[in-house]
Order: sequence, then structure tokens, then C-alpha cells
Amino acid sequence: MALDHQVIIPDLRGLDLSSKPPGGFDKKTQAGDVAGVLAVLGVDQIDLVAHDIGNMVAFHLAEQHPDRVTRLVLIDAPIPGIDPCEEILKNPLLCHFRFGGPDMERLVAGRERIYLDRFWNEFSADLGKFYEAARVHYAQHYALPGAMHSGFAQFAAFDHVPPAPDP
Repeated sequence: MALDHQVIIPDLRGLDLSSKPPGGFDKKTQAGDVAGVLAVLGVDQIDLVAHDIGNMVAFHLAEQHPDRVTRLVLIDAPIPGIDPCEEILKNPLLCHFRFGGPDMERLVAGRERIYLDRFWNEFSADLGKFYEAARVHYAQHYALPGAMHSGFAQFAAFDHVPPAPDP
């Protein structure tokens, strides 16, 4: 609970209950999504704390809108294009970064919980902290139409950095 801050926690494009568009999963585009949310909410400046894939989006938001981001905290994930990201992405233990496409979506369809259990069981620092109710929640949400496609598209977009806009 934040007693002295307004906390805004947007779902990234295609994740959880957000819409499941066919594209736009590169992190610069998603930074634009977050900027749009802030604009609708009338928020001019933020202290930005991000985790996992949100780091990549937050980095681009801070890059695109340095006047709006007063502080930036990135937790638990590399930033594409900044060392040692490429080495991390090549780590065979993290093969899910390169796992995707229609064949993988078909392999996982109806087996979302099995797929997700691998992450929770092999990458959690403390298995006792990831409760069954949370596992059920995430498995149900990843079983929604288009959700696994969106999840795989998030990883596939690590290699896609759109050109910077003209000044």
C-alpha cells in the first residue's frame, strides 16, 4: 500500500485482461500505450518502477518522455540493446525467450498451466511464495483467446526495435 503516492499498474498489451491485438508488442510501441494511459489519467510526471518485461517498456517510456519520468527503477530483467542482454537471451536455461510462433501456441493450447508451472517451479526464488490461487489465476488468464499468442509475441519482440521517430 502506498500512502503517499498514487499507484498505477497497467497491464501490458495482450497480457492479463488487456486487449489482444495482433501486433505492436515491441517495447517502444508499448511505452506509447503507457504514455496514453497516463495522458487519459491526467498524470504529467511519474516515479516509474518496473519489473520483468515492464522494465523494457519503462526504459523506452523514460527515453521517449524524459520530462515525465522523474525516477526510474528497473527490477529483474535485462534491457534489449544494453549489455549483457544478448548473452542472457542466449542462455539455454532461458529458452522461453526464443520459444514462440504458431506451432508453439498449438503445443501449449489447453496446457497453459503445465507451461506456466515450469516458470514457477524452476525460476521462483521461493516456491512457497507463489500460491496455488495465483497459479490458477494466471493459468486461467493465459487460457483466454489470444493470450498465449500475446505472451509469445512479448518475447519475440525482444529482437524488434522499431526505428526512432523523426524529430
